[in-house]
Amino acid sequence: MAAAPPPRAPTALSLLATTFPAGPARNKALGVYGAMGGLGSVVGLLLGGALTQYVSWRWVLFVNVPIAVLVLLGTSVLPRGERERGRADLSGAATATAGLAALVYAINHAAQHGWRDTVTLGFLIAAAVLLIAFVLVQRSAAAPMLPGRILSDRARTGAYVTMLLVGGGMFALFYFLTLYMQVVKGYPPMRTGLAYLPFTVGIAVAAGGVGPQLLSRLTARALTVGGLVLATIGMAWFGALSPTSNALTALLPAQLVAGFGLGLAFVATTVVAINGVAPQDTGIASGVVNTSQQIGGALGLALLSSVAAAVTANQPSGTALPDALTSGYVDGLLLGGAVFLVAAIVAAATMGTRVAASH
Repeated sequence: MAAAPPPRAPTALSLLATTFPAGPARNKALGVYGAMGGLGSVVGLLLGGALTQYVSWRWVLFVNVPIAVLVLLGTSVLPRGERERGRADLSGAATATAGLAALVYAINHAAQHGWRDTVTLGFLIAAAVLLIAFVLVQRSAAAPMLPGRILSDRARTGAYVTMLLVGGGMFALFYFLTLYMQVVKGYPPMRTGLAYLPFTVGIAVAAGGVGPQLLSRLTARALTVGGLVLATIGMAWFGALSPTSNALTALLPAQLVAGFGLGLAFVATTVVAINGVAPQDTGIASGVVNTSQQIGGALGLALLSSVAAAVTANQPSGTALPDALTSGYVDGLLLGGAVFLVAAIVAAATMGTRVAASH
């Protein structure tokens, strides 16, 4: 059982952006939103672990049905907004989806068959062609899925790239830590879920309380960079993991630091990502935030898991399996930390020092 990143529903972000004006009120709302995501992760970890261990892993999928029904019923309390008729950019959606799927498949296939393999090269070429087609479609479409005006602001585009990189590092964290705890340490699902509590608590505290407060004193760029540096330190802390590591001295402090840093970065990056967009574009801007994180997670996990598998496979002959696996997982986590560091550099280079959220 793996942990999941905090949900970042585009419609919810859009509602917050249009309901609260840019400034302290929106910062606080985004902080509460992030804290709820952290709280939901805690509940999901505990419930998922219990269902997997005591019932069946299939119930992890079934339980989403009643939750979705409750959320749907809860929307009845939302105020009715203005309605606008729009057109779906089917060509853009098709080329973007197919292009990204081909890219992820090519990376996964390369892990087993190499980058010179015919299938790998074929899917890489297909991905390039489809993604170029997506760009061309967006330029000529009457109602593009990703209008150019959304990316016209340098700071906003930087926030999207930052979130893409953060997704890559964070998905790797969940993947490798889960494998380490269950395969190497032998933790059952329930204990694995409990072991993730420091991470989710760190995110909830940073996003729900500390982050919005700091945004009134610091720029979004400074908070994002600082948070990602903390997340990098947390990932580096995992470098000390071994098959015999004690959870209290290895997993707990590293997760607290990484979770707290990512919580700060989430709030600040989200503020920049939806800052200054027109009301009718808030849904698109919010959707790009979510999509960036998910795409980054898929691509980053495909690349880093390939590296981890290669490290494990290339261990000296006679290396015990737990040691070989841990070496691969640790290298994957360290590379995830390097991705966070690159994200911090991108944020420092692109995000402006002045945003409406700090006014």
